[in-house]
Amino acid sequence: MLKLLVVIVFVINSCLLYAFEGNVQLTRQSQYDTTYFIFYVKDANIRVDEFNATGQLNKVLLVNLNTEKIVALSPALKVYANLGPKNEVQNNSRYDIIKTENFKVIEGKKCYQWRVRNRDLDCEITYWVMESEDLIIQKLYRILDATENYSSIPSFFKQIPQSAGFIPMVAVERNLVREQRQSMQITSINQRKVPSRLFEIPADYKSLRI
Repeated sequence: MLKLLVVIVFVINSCLLYAFEGNVQLTRQSQYDTTYFIFYVKDANIRVDEFNATGQLNKVLLVNLNTEKIVALSPALKVYANLGPKNEVQNNSRYDIIKTENFKVIEGKKCYQWRVRNRDLDCEITYWVMESEDLIIQKLYRILDATENYSSIPSFFKQIPQSAGFIPMVAVERNLVREQRQSMQITSINQRKVPSRLFEIPADYKSLRI
């Protein structure tokens, strides 16, 4: 249903988890389209707004990190639905993980290159990660991956050992002959006050059972 990232990234020490309040902006590019996301964070609440290439708001997710409850909203139809966990597919294939010393500066942050390869899935994902005590994106990665058949990017990231304390600023997915499938990049992280009303279901939205 909803194909969302983030950041982020899928956990976590609660005093670090809730240290951040503000928004994170992210861009996803595939072979077919470009999608823009804004993640609003306040205490244990996250709101994910998904926009298409023309700037139209297509979908919204409301996530509670304490309960791991996720509500999907359709602004066009003015309906909402609770999302349950997806059916897990057992994957016994091998992941090759390489944490290199290569780095580059992205949005003013020093980011290191980590690579995850799975030959059985014909996929390799390169992450450029920065060190951060704000681990909210890793928690969100884990929740979204447990809820949505989204993409390989969050599921591959959780295979990386000792990833706590790092945020993937950029992720690029390719097949094993190096053809790019998709990329995701955090374009800004803004610490600011976020109104509580953003995490409420509008009164004129109707419940939809799925």
